[in-house]
Amino acid sequence: MKRLHNSSVKRGADAPFFQLQAMNKKKGHPVIEINKSWCQGCSICVDFCPKNVLAMKDGYPEVMDLEACNLCMLCEVRCPDFAIMVEVVNA
Repeated sequence: MKRLHNSSVKRGADAPFFQLQAMNKKKGHPVIEINKSWCQGCSICVDFCPKNVLAMKDGYPEVMDLEACNLCMLCEVRCPDFAIMVEVVNA
């Protein structure tokens, strides 16, 4: 698996647009991991997802439509609890 997350990479509003575009062009398919022990159930990840990949279920986010994921990584970037990790698995 190839991780997109890098501690030296700027994230969120501080990230240059070209950097986010380069990350989105990675080959492969997404894997979204949700650490429920860290998640506080705030639903920020669900609210920011432009493709409705995530939905709240029993107080926690669940991946509902992984195929719709466009690797924008807003769920990971916006999570205040660092409970979501988006990875790209090479096809």
